[in-house]
Order: sequence, then C-alpha cells, then structure tokens
Amino acid sequence: MRQFRSLPVLAIRRMLGNWRLLISVVAGTLIAGAILASTVVYADAIRDLGLDHALEQESVHDLDLRLTQTNIAIRAQLFAESQQRIDAAVRDALRGTGGAIVRQGTSATFYSSPPGGRPDLDDSARPRANFRFRSNLLDHTTLSAGRLPQPDPAPDGAIEVMLGAATARTHGLALGDRLDLHPFWDEEIQPLRVEIVGLIEPNDLTDRYWNGQADLLDSQTPNWPTYLLFVSEQAFFGEPARAIPSTTARYRVVYQVDRDRLDSRVAGAVAAGVKNLEARLAATEHPLRVETKLDRVLETFDEKLFFVRIPLFVLLLQIGGVVAYYLLVVSTMLIERQAEEIATLRSRGATTPQLLAQYGIEAVILAALAVGVGPPLAAFVIAALGPTPAFADLSGGAPLEVHLSGLAFALAGAGALLAFLAFMVPAWQATRRTVIGFKQSAARPRREPLFLRYYLDVALVLVLAIVFWRLRREEDLFEEPLFGEPQADPFLLTTPAVAMLTAGIVFLRLFPLVLRLAAWLVARGRGVALLVGTRALARNPTHYSRLILMLMLATGVGMFGATFSATLDRSYDDRSAYAAGADARGTDLRGLYRQGDPAFLEAIEAIPAQRASPLIRGGASVSANGDIARIELLAVEPGSFGEVAWFRSDFADRSLDSMLEELEGNATAVSYVPLPEDTRQFGVWAKLPDIRAAMDLIAVFRDARGVLFRGWLGVVRPSDVATEEWRFFSIDLQQLRTRSGRIISLELEPPIVALWEEGATPHPTGREPGGGPPGGIKK
Repeated sequence: MRQFRSLPVLAIRRMLGNWRLLISVVAGTLIAGAILASTVVYADAIRDLGLDHALEQESVHDLDLRLTQTNIAIRAQLFAESQQRIDAAVRDALRGTGGAIVRQGTSATFYSSPPGGRPDLDDSARPRANFRFRSNLLDHTTLSAGRLPQPDPAPDGAIEVMLGAATARTHGLALGDRLDLHPFWDEEIQPLRVEIVGLIEPNDLTDRYWNGQADLLDSQTPNWPTYLLFVSEQAFFGEPARAIPSTTARYRVVYQVDRDRLDSRVAGAVAAGVKNLEARLAATEHPLRVETKLDRVLETFDEKLFFVRIPLFVLLLQIGGVVAYYLLVVSTMLIERQAEEIATLRSRGATTPQLLAQYGIEAVILAALAVGVGPPLAAFVIAALGPTPAFADLSGGAPLEVHLSGLAFALAGAGALLAFLAFMVPAWQATRRTVIGFKQSAARPRREPLFLRYYLDVALVLVLAIVFWRLRREEDLFEEPLFGEPQADPFLLTTPAVAMLTAGIVFLRLFPLVLRLAAWLVARGRGVALLVGTRALARNPTHYSRLILMLMLATGVGMFGATFSATLDRSYDDRSAYAAGADARGTDLRGLYRQGDPAFLEAIEAIPAQRASPLIRGGASVSANGDIARIELLAVEPGSFGEVAWFRSDFADRSLDSMLEELEGNATAVSYVPLPEDTRQFGVWAKLPDIRAAMDLIAVFRDARGVLFRGWLGVVRPSDVATEEWRFFSIDLQQLRTRSGRIISLELEPPIVALWEEGATPHPTGREPGGGPPGGIKK
C-alpha cells in the first residue's frame, strides 16, 4: 500500500525533472480541454446573446402573459381558487422566470344615470360604468382629491368609489357626486347607487404596471362616456355581487416575465409550457384565453439556434481531431525521448504494468489539469470577446456573459481522455521493448503504420466517395420528420472531417514516395549535402510527416472556418429574403381598405423602394368526398412581381418568369355592376334549393374613392322558404350594417359599383322583373 502511496510523489518528481519535455504535453492537454469546453461555453454565450437580442426586439408588454376570463360570476371564493390553480400552472410554465403579477377585475357594464333617473336606451351615447379593482393600485397612483373608499357600503347603501381625475374633468364629475347604475341585462333590477369619494391620477403611465395601456385608469371609448369606478378587491366581491347576484366580471391577470432570468437553457421548456398553457387550463378554467408573444419569440429563436448548432458541431469534429492528433504527436515525441530510459528499466526487471502505472499517474495528473483548468480558461477567453468589434454592438462593449455548464466540463473530460490515451498508447508501445529491442529499432528504419500496411487508407477513400455520393444525391441536409423537430443527417455532417482525415492519410502514403523520388533526382546531381539530406528524409520520414500533417490539418480547419462563415452569411441572407420575399415588404395594409385607393397608394409610396408590386395573401379550402384541404392563395401582379420578388432556382422546377407568363396569359378581369347615383338600396332575388348549412348572402361595393365594403344581405338556412322559392334580400346603402346589426360609420361616395360574390348575379332594386328573377343563385 505504501508503494502505491509513493507513486504520485515519484510521478510528480519525474514530471518536474522532465519539465522541458512535458511542457508541450501540458500545453496541449490544457488546450484540448479548453478548446472542447469552449464549444459549449461559446455556444451558450452566443445563445444567450441571441436570445437577449430577440427579446429586446419585442415590447416587454408583448412578452408578458395576459390571461383573460370573461363572463364569470363574481364570487370571492371561486375567484381565489381559480387564481391558485392558474398561478401554479403559470409558475410551472415559466420555469422560474416569472416576475410581478397584476390582477384586475372589471364588472359587467352598467348604464349610468343621475340618482332617481333612468337611462335613455334610445341614446347610443348614453354613459356606461364598470366597477374595477386592480392589485397594488395605490402604489402606482396618487390620490389627488378626496379619500380612499370604505370597503363596506354607506349607511344609505351607497357604494364608495374612486374615479380617474381625467375622467372627472372630461365629464364634469366631482367629489360627492352620486350615480345610479342600471345593469344592462335586466331593466327591472333595482339600480346600484355609488358615491365618488376620491380622484386618482397615475404616477407614470409608462411604468410596466400599466401594461402599455393608457385607458386602464381613464377609459377612452370614442362613442360614449365610460366611468371606471375603482374599489378594493374586498369591496368588488361585496355589495355589487350581493345586491345583484347575476353580475358577472371579466378578469385579466398579467404575469410579467423577468427577461434577466430567461436564458437559453430554459427557453425551450418555457416556450413549450407557455404554448400548452391554455390547453392545460381549459379543463378547469373555462373560458380562458392566453395572450403573449413569448412562445412565438422563443420558438423562432430555437429555430435559428438549430442552424447555429450545425456549424459548431462540424467545427467541433474537426478541432477535436486536430487536437487529438497534436496530443498524439507530442506524446509520442516525449515517449521516444524517454524510450532508452524505459528500455533500461525494463531490462533491469521493471514490468510493463509497473511502468504503465507510473505513466498512468502522470497522464491522470495531466487529465485533471485539463478538466479543472480548461473550462475556466475557455470562459475567460470567450468573455474577453465582448469588447471586440464583432460583438461590441450586441454586448455594449461589456464582456460576454458566460456560463460553465456540466456539458462544458464533460467535453473538457473528453479532451482529458484524449490526452490520457495519447499519452498512454505510446507509453504502452515503449514499455514492451528491452534495451536490445530499442537498439534494433534505432538501427533500422521504422515499419510502416498499421493502416498503411493493410491499406486502410484506401478504405477511407472509399468511405469518402460514398459520403460525397450521398451529399450529391440528397437535396437537403436537413430532414423534417412527421413528428418532431428538423434533424440533420450526421453522416453528411461528417463530410469535412472525413475529407480532411482521408487527405491526411493519403499524404502519409504518398509523402515517402515523393521523398524517394526527390532523392533519386538529387542523386543525379553533384551536391553531396543535398543528397545526404534527401536520403535521410527518405530513409526515416516519420518525424517530418507528423509535423507536416499537423500543419495541413490545422490549415484545413482554418480554411474551412473562413469559407464556412461565408456560407453561413449566405444562409442568413437567404432565410431573411425568404421570410420577406423581397428587399422590403409593406405589411399591415389591410386596414386601409376602408380609406380608399389614395391611402393605399400613399402607403406604398412611403416605402423606400424603387419598384413595387402589390399582392394579396389569403387562405382557402377545397373539399372533396367529405375531406377538406386547406390551401394558401397568393394573388400577384405578373407584370411587376418578377422585378421585385426574391426567387431561387430550387424553389420550383420552372423559372419564375415562365410561371408569371402563364399567369399573365390566363388573367381574369373583375367585372363591376355600376349602380345609379341615386340608388338607396341594393338587393337580389335568390333561391338556394340544395344547401346543407346556413349560407350568408354578401355583396361587395366599391365607391369613387376605391373604398370597399362587404354588405350583408341576409342568411339562408336549409329550412328557410328561400330554399323552395325566390326571395328578395336587400341592404340600405345609406345606413350600412354588419351581420350583427351594428351600423357602420361609413358613407359611400357615388358612383358606386357592386361585385357579387359566390357567382351570384346582382340586380339593383327599383323594379321586380317579370316572369321570375333575372338573376339568382343555385348551389
């Protein structure tokens, strides 16, 4: 046992005695651990940097989780139990990245009137009012006048409330004013009486507490006054629900996300949890809606991250191979320097296990250095990249934030294992020779390596040929399975590493032949020194071939990194162009359809581009044999689309120009039916004898300004009379209404034209055609 305890001491003394020889091995071991660990540390740093950048592009309010429940009975216990279940589910989804929680409850609408009065139900601008509570309201508002309301009603039954100071100024309300609140859903219920006892103003509407909404304290409804009457949560669940048990509420809870705690290591789990949150809560919290952009941002980031992992994995394979070869070279050179000493010890009775134990302890010490020092060294170097020009814009000139994960130490351990094997394999070979064997090997040329003797290099060439054949045969490097995420073919990803390894091994076979040829040519001359040198190289080229091969591999990795960066830049450009479709894309133009052609043209001209092409993207469905298939439609202008659209040859079997020429040759003209300038109503005669479900009758109108309006004429159900005989459906063009009956504040400017949808034939009102309707729909 004492012998084993003394082995580490002897190993350390031996290493200190041979420090000049060991320094290259120690450096190589540390570099191996640092380089392999740096791939993980660098990937994590880039992931965190990319995630921070992606999150900064979105408003913090859009990243917060907004959970809304509507038409819920006002019950304190019911609300508390529901919030406990929701809180637990949200905490689980956010994985510790949640921040503050803001809860808000808003009652159903009441019509407001002076005390003892009644609301004018014929007046669409009659005042409305809602009770509202909001958590921590007093911490973010200032009581500008009055006092805080009491949770219990006044002796005469009046409910004390606070009102936004801006609302009071706008609508002439003051402290002490009383209002009667009549529930909109039942005119016979006795109204609630409220008294304004306090006026409040927001401290800072830009504070995250207000969720980017300026109307949470003072409502800004355009068509009628709305009074938001603030009470405490206790009062909200008190008198209103007791006096009118049928009162319902709309609850909205905002769960803020702490971006500082959201890193790339939990991004995938958070995205999945948030995406499934609504479905998870649907069983117990119905109805509930979850609104956030967090899951979309994280999923987009994860998709981009997938394409970042691939080049890192490819480079890891090559760098790992070069580092392993370097360690093997320096360890072999070290053992060769000690070969005579090893042979002497072997001849004096030392056994192979004893010698291997000594070298094994030295290798373990080196491996421990690689594991312990490699990851911190990699983290220090990568953090120092922050102020460099490549990262300064994203990091703000500060050092990069690095994270030492278990995987970083595991890869450092892999580097340590490479160092251990690279040290022990030559030592094992050296301990098998005695002094006689050492002298014999020193007097004769070295034998060819095993892989050259058995032509394994030829087998590698065949493997490389198969890899290149697969690479040319496969159209895509990535595969998208029916279920799951896209996957890269690892066989194809190893192509650069296999190519470099094959080139290196072929070099080892050809290099001695080239040296022999060079020595033969030099022998034809008269230079003795050159002849001796070339013959010495040709006789024992091992030492030189090792160094040349290592330089070749290192140069190959450097060239691959330089050229692959250009490939990545091209990939990023192509993916950006694919997402945009052109150099620039104008979006959110759909809302201009009611403003006419001038507004649309003005928006198009505001885009900084030399050429433009309009297009419309929509969806449709095709049904056959009971199956429904969803399709996407893209309506383009063939004459200008080809000038601005980004297209790549592998998108289709045909060129873009040929497809646009075919579309232009089959263009369809849109025909409009002009209406007389004094037309007040528009209608059609319709008969639908064979329908399986309700069908809406809709007409599209376009006025002189280009404003479009979809007018709802009516609905026909399978049991209606219109399925058996002709019926007339009409719409008032001077009082446009939607299907719900809501009046549209839009005046069509003559002349007006009509376009009928669903293949129907329009017919202006004013006369009833004889002998039956001239136009109708049959389906």
